[in-house]
Amino acid sequence: MKCFIINDYDDIKKINDKSERGEMPAKVEQDVFRLMIGGYIEADESYDDYNGYSHQTVYSTRQYDLKSENCVVLKGVLVGYYRSGSVFILKSLNTEFRYPETWAKEILFYSPKKAKSAVFGEVDNEEKANVAILEVPEGVEEVKTGGYKNLAKLYLPSSLKRIIFNFSYCKNLKEVYFAGSASDWARVEFDGEKSNPSYVGAEVYIEGKVLTYADISAEKINAYAFANFKRLEEVRLSKTAVLSPYAFERCSSLKRIVLSDGIKEIPDGCFWGGAALEEVVLPDGVERIGVHAFAGAGFKKIVFPADLQVIDKKAFDNCVNLEEAELPARLKTVKEYAFYGNNNLRSVRSVGNDLERVETYAFAYCDSLEEVVFNDGLKEVGRECFASDKNLKTLVLPDSVEDLGALAVTDCFSLHYFKIPEKIKKFTSGSSAYAELFVPKGIERLDVDVYGDLVVRYEGTTKEFNALEYYLRFKEKTSVKVICADGEVTPKRTRLL
Repeated sequence: MKCFIINDYDDIKKINDKSERGEMPAKVEQDVFRLMIGGYIEADESYDDYNGYSHQTVYSTRQYDLKSENCVVLKGVLVGYYRSGSVFILKSLNTEFRYPETWAKEILFYSPKKAKSAVFGEVDNEEKANVAILEVPEGVEEVKTGGYKNLAKLYLPSSLKRIIFNFSYCKNLKEVYFAGSASDWARVEFDGEKSNPSYVGAEVYIEGKVLTYADISAEKINAYAFANFKRLEEVRLSKTAVLSPYAFERCSSLKRIVLSDGIKEIPDGCFWGGAALEEVVLPDGVERIGVHAFAGAGFKKIVFPADLQVIDKKAFDNCVNLEEAELPARLKTVKEYAFYGNNNLRSVRSVGNDLERVETYAFAYCDSLEEVVFNDGLKEVGRECFASDKNLKTLVLPDSVEDLGALAVTDCFSLHYFKIPEKIKKFTSGSSAYAELFVPKGIERLDVDVYGDLVVRYEGTTKEFNALEYYLRFKEKTSVKVICADGEVTPKRTRLL
């Protein structure tokens, strides 16, 4: 492909001379400093040329059939054209460019040094989008575009700061070459996950190499920056203070992460889908682990930061290899579904007395969970928090608990001994296999499905128990006893399952 760059009037004269000899399909009209091509283009505005003369942007029809998709247009003014692989561009203009996608198989896009944005227009007919190789020059900071059906290679400059580009149409894109460093790439702002070429599985080459190890010094890593980098194995952040959501999502080969001390938050989805993760070193200053932050991660153990206060919902959802969770002393909240479906999780313990809330389904469907111990200070346990933890044998809830959600321990068939915290007024357990259930004097409603012989040990008197609203549902051959402080009660309000 040939590309003719116009810097001054001498260049214009040379091009016009060649045009007159039939060597070029275009001519530059010197007095207006614009390319004149066969055809026309109109705009509502007038402009001043570089000699101070005012002109209307109207061009008359000539011998060639001018099509808008073959033009380089600047704010409605025709400033460039290509035909049969030749490109003509005015280099001196210094604002936003728009250029066509059809005809040429390869476009080497040259823009002025002061240009900040390269705009690649929408293609109405995908069959016309034949561009296979696209190169954006140094100096361009923002790239906008429509669909490129046949785009296979993309070259991006180190000056790039923002991409507004829907790559979901670029099914044939295989290689992207970025001239800057990994830290430069981390600073690029992406307009959603589809604006990162890795979304369609393209291999992104940083400084000519596939990124397997990244030592990043950028103060902020923008959202989706390294999402879907399938061959990235290790990340070390040396100066980063801010991570953005989904920055490393679905990095399926990522094994090790070392984060810098300044980070205060692991944002939503940041390392989601890291099935190969083996080690994560979190600095003590991290205060929040966001929604889906490590969902689906492959590590067996994680050391929580000392300053951690919130584990957000689904933060460790389906981390099927995680074996233990020692919750740090300053942790205040474990949100809903935080450790849901961790099939190899065996032990959960809290350190310190700051933990106040463990929400709905936080530890539900953890098939191997055997022991949960929470310290004094816990106030709320959400609905079905431990639902279907079929191997749970020990559950210690402190008497500081004021709200125990319905069915919090339903279908925990290995939990044979359970003490209801003394401040609880209503207890609904659903299916259970308790051998002994310890009930506080202040209880007002007791609702339990019994699947084995049960002894209920009630702290109050027989009279007080008989005054309760209780439902003990058990099978015909199941024995249920209620032992009170002053004697035994034969439960009356029961029915067969």
